[in-house]
Amino acid sequence: YTVLGATIIALGLLDATLTLLCLSYGLEEANPFMARLLHVSPWIFVVGKLVLTVAGSLFLVLHQKFRYIDVVIASVIIAFGAVNANNAWLLLRKWG
Repeated sequence: YTVLGATIIALGLLDATLTLLCLSYGLEEANPFMARLLHVSPWIFVVGKLVLTVAGSLFLVLHQKFRYIDVVIASVIIAFGAVNANNAWLLLRKWG
């Protein structure tokens, strides 16, 4: 479960990086809470995103004995993968 938690954190870092790249090309943050953090500072945005991601990942790893936790962790990884794929696609459209 530690590897899965680390995977979620790595996907969160990739999400933050791709989001900042998208923003540099004029796209907007879709999440209103994260947009507020971004309005304060890009560093606050990254720290906020990482704190939330690490806290969520830690929660999932610490509750690995819960029923259906495998489904929840897989869903989180798939969701992060989809968000990152979307951000990458948006960047490719902007560059292309």
